[in-house]
Amino acid sequence: MQNRVIGFFLVIMGAILLIVEADWANLHSFLSWSFILFVVGIFLIFFSFLQKQSHLTLLGGIFATIGISVWGFQYVEQWPRHWSIIVIMIGVTLMLQYILNQNNITLVIGIVLLLSGVFAWPGLKEITYLAPIATFTNVYWPIFIVGLGAIFIIKK
Repeated sequence: MQNRVIGFFLVIMGAILLIVEADWANLHSFLSWSFILFVVGIFLIFFSFLQKQSHLTLLGGIFATIGISVWGFQYVEQWPRHWSIIVIMIGVTLMLQYILNQNNITLVIGIVLLLSGVFAWPGLKEITYLAPIATFTNVYWPIFIVGLGAIFIIKK
């Protein structure tokens, strides 16, 4: 476990150094409350995998999503400013939680949120292979949410 904790801190420090060296953000931006909230969220996710406690994964994912979103809006010029990115991150969080709790409904919700976020993202039109269907998916992505609601109604 000690090696994993050391590895976790090395990954965090390496990512921070990469961001600073690539001039994506200033070093002082890492002392903001939003980045600290992000680090706390990542630590909770890491700790949840060490202790096999899936509820900490969800809490950590929400903290990390809020923290990195607010930090990115404030300090990173090229940060995507569409709400669908947050939905994508929450979907990924639920898929991480599924790894621990093996609850199929958690996986379904995670995939639905991930796909809803991807299909609602306006940048989908800029990807050449997906541009023909992007107009359709940008309008009709709520079908995934309706389908998820139907699953909850039908499931006993």
